[in-house]
Amino acid sequence: LWNGEKFLFKKSGTGQHEARSINVLQFTGLLLGERLTEQQRVSLLGGFMRSGLISTYGVRNESTRSELFNADTYTRGPIWPPNNLEIIEGLYASGFETEARSIADDLQENLEKHGFAERFHPRTGVPLSDPSYTWTSSIYIYLRSVSRE
Repeated sequence: LWNGEKFLFKKSGTGQHEARSINVLQFTGLLLGERLTEQQRVSLLGGFMRSGLISTYGVRNESTRSELFNADTYTRGPIWPPNNLEIIEGLYASGFETEARSIADDLQENLEKHGFAERFHPRTGVPLSDPSYTWTSSIYIYLRSVSRE
């Protein structure tokens, strides 16, 4: 599913790719780390950094530059901590420690300020649903406990 610059995702049942989307799923391939070529890693990082997915509160599920972005939907914009952890770990695995640490710090700061909700507003970082979610608190504890020095 590599198209030369990013990984594509396809709709279940149809096999069609949603080309209008600029989605965090396109960059979770970073988790492959050293199994990717250097060109793939650099291309993914560049695309991710330009994607509009990064906020000061964490990584959005859908880019603010995507025509599908909608801050008030369940999945087309909000910040989900599990997806953030995939991106953070992928950046570390691919050798991009500075970028990974920056996103991890922003996410942790937002969780310390707003608590451990299921998902967060993509522009303000405030909780959107389920104010106490175990995966969010687990991700926070994990990120606080992992030493990358």
